[in-house]
Amino acid sequence: MSWSCDFEDDTTPFCGMVQDRKTDQFDWTRQTGRTPSGATGPEWAFSGKYYAYIEASDPRQPGDEAM
Repeated sequence: MSWSCDFEDDTTPFCGMVQDRKTDQFDWTRQTGRTPSGATGPEWAFSGKYYAYIEASDPRQPGDEAM
């Protein structure tokens, strides 16, 4: 089975995936352009305008999860 997601659809920005805000410590972010933390992420999406990332900088701790 093959599946792809480009994060471009504003009505389902995470391609139908749902963030688990009850049991994780932080969330995925849909982004265009650079990440807020310098030198940590892409400057642009591989294709299209958007990509998804997790911010692993402070205040994240070892063992924190983003689901």
